[in-house]
Amino acid sequence: MHDACNKALFKNHFRMTKLEVEHVNYRELLNDIKVVVLETLSALLADKDNQKDSLVSRKDAAMILKVSAQTIDNYRKKDKLPSFIVGGNIRFKKADVMKLLN
Repeated sequence: MHDACNKALFKNHFRMTKLEVEHVNYRELLNDIKVVVLETLSALLADKDNQKDSLVSRKDAAMILKVSAQTIDNYRKKDKLPSFIVGGNIRFKKADVMKLLN
């Protein structure tokens, strides 16, 4: 069961819209899900390549670049700095911010 859950999570890129489970004890399923989530989180935290794709806030981007928050907004509007909306907040890839230092 554990391997099936693990494969399903990675196969669907962590976006599962439907999961059908038959003949599985509720507690076993819950435990298997916890194990998969913990293993996945541990792998993501240990992955050094993933760290360069970490997201930073507008304020953090401004501090890294030693510019004002308004300048960050201008970079964003001029497509100099790609941005993402995460939970209603604007975020930037740290790697993209670091590229502007060069």
